[in-house]
Amino acid sequence: MDPYDLPEAFSHLQAQDMGKLGFMQDLLRGIKKITDSNKAPAANPTADSVVAVPPSGVESLVKRGYLFLEDSNWGKADEYFDRVLDIEPEYAPAYVGKLCAELKKNREVQLGQNEKPLTDYNHYQKAIRFADEPLRKRLETYNQAILAYQQYLGLQVTLGLYQPVGAATLQLPAYLPLRVQMRKAATLE
Repeated sequence: MDPYDLPEAFSHLQAQDMGKLGFMQDLLRGIKKITDSNKAPAANPTADSVVAVPPSGVESLVKRGYLFLEDSNWGKADEYFDRVLDIEPEYAPAYVGKLCAELKKNREVQLGQNEKPLTDYNHYQKAIRFADEPLRKRLETYNQAILAYQQYLGLQVTLGLYQPVGAATLQLPAYLPLRVQMRKAATLE
């Protein structure tokens, strides 16, 4: 007897032929159907609770893009992040990767060492727009570090104390807030 010919009232008594090819798949599908019907429907996500779940294949393309960034292969990295955005146009980590490639930064944490504020860049604005809360906080911290550094430089120029920034300059006590912000951003990564 075909299982679909069985009356609805007796559907819970349905048996499976273990000698039939595909028996395990039918059994697993039946179990999954029963367990899925017992689950409560998921709550509708709101605009405030957006969680970035990448579609399949996107995560491996992002990893490849970041590997190209590490190798300073900016063109290939940009190409891979473009491929990600072709699949998922609102995937914030891809915009961060494109920003890193544009600014020639090997890692995301190096964005805090840029000369211009990140808000001047289109990829930063899109990354912020589509980012989840932890990524948004990291990116904003990088931008705040740049702004703090620019404010410090402006003060130095005003006082006539400007000197080129190098590793030794970053050890000056006045750079403590900047160093703290950069370490904070690195730990959020």
